[in-house]
Amino acid sequence: MKAFDFRLQTKLDISTLQKDIARENLQASLQVRDEIAQELNQLADRVQAIESSIRETSDPAPFSYLLARRQYLPV
Repeated sequence: MKAFDFRLQTKLDISTLQKDIARENLQASLQVRDEIAQELNQLADRVQAIESSIRETSDPAPFSYLLARRQYLPV
C-alpha cells in the first residue's frame, strides 16, 4: 500500500476554496440583509405617510387611539 503523502499546497488549496465559498456566502447574506433593510425602510416610510394622512383627515381623539393600537398592525 502506498503511503499517504501530505502536501501543504493541497491543504492551502482546500483552505482557499473554503474561504472563497465562505466569502460568497457572506456576500449573498449581506445582499439579502441590504434588501430586507431597504424594504423595512420603505415600510416605515409608508407607515409614517399613513399616520400623517390620518392626522390631517381625522379628529385628534381617534388618531391617538390608532397610535395606541399601532403595535398590533400587521407589517
